[in-house]
Amino acid sequence: MGLGRCWVMTLLMVCAGVSAGKAEIVFSDPRGTFRFTVPSGMVPVPEEAKDPGIAWAWHFPVEDDGATPITLGIQRLGGTLPREHSEEKALRAIRSAPHIKHAVFSRGSWRGFKIHILETTITTPLGDMITMTAQIPLKREAIQVIVVSPPGKKAEAMKCLNETLASLEGDSSWARPAGAEKSGEGPTEGSTEGSGHYGAFLLVIAGAIVIGGLIILWWLSKVSPKGVVLVAAVCIWVAGNAITGLGDRELLAIGGALKLLGFAGGLLGVVDLLWKRKAASG
Repeated sequence: MGLGRCWVMTLLMVCAGVSAGKAEIVFSDPRGTFRFTVPSGMVPVPEEAKDPGIAWAWHFPVEDDGATPITLGIQRLGGTLPREHSEEKALRAIRSAPHIKHAVFSRGSWRGFKIHILETTITTPLGDMITMTAQIPLKREAIQVIVVSPPGKKAEAMKCLNETLASLEGDSSWARPAGAEKSGEGPTEGSTEGSGHYGAFLLVIAGAIVIGGLIILWWLSKVSPKGVVLVAAVCIWVAGNAITGLGDRELLAIGGALKLLGFAGGLLGVVDLLWKRKAASG
């Protein structure tokens, strides 16, 4: 899933105002992936007025039929999010899209995790509109929280987004290292993940996997029939390739180590196969 395309998928949601009370709404998605409290005063957008790309939407009612309300939408992304990505690359893709006048990233927080918030200005038939989009790394399926508003209501739109993120609950696909808080609030400032040594720690783990795996494959070449090491190396490489596709930083390190081990083990397997074939023919 291209991150630039996901950001560009931020869609405009406009509908006529309807009257309703201001009772608190706690929304839970049907799959049980997440729940949050809808900002006070918002009411559901009628299904016929909602953009088909948005799973659920709410808005603040307006008295003037010609006015554009602040609208909150939830969009499913169909997969999980990688931990790191290039802002510059994503912005190039976003700014090349039609009707995008301005796009900039800012930093946000969800349950202790640092996330990106994209703010764009979009030209529409109703005039310029501001969108604020936060991608949430939920475990089963990531979502986008989108707030759309007229430019003059930017502060209210940001408040709407912050309130939604503050109440949004759900398990994250981003793994926490040992020692992180168990409260679900993400890594703390002093945790291993938050320190500058965490990358080096992952490299040490990856190196240990490669070295230990090569030792095991070398021993296997001494005690097993020809071809066994080569088959094992191919299986290791396939497993590593599958793990790297899961997106987490830790899994990327482990998957990369397994792919490297599979490649090196494959060379060892070929040499072992040729050596044993030569010995058998001799």
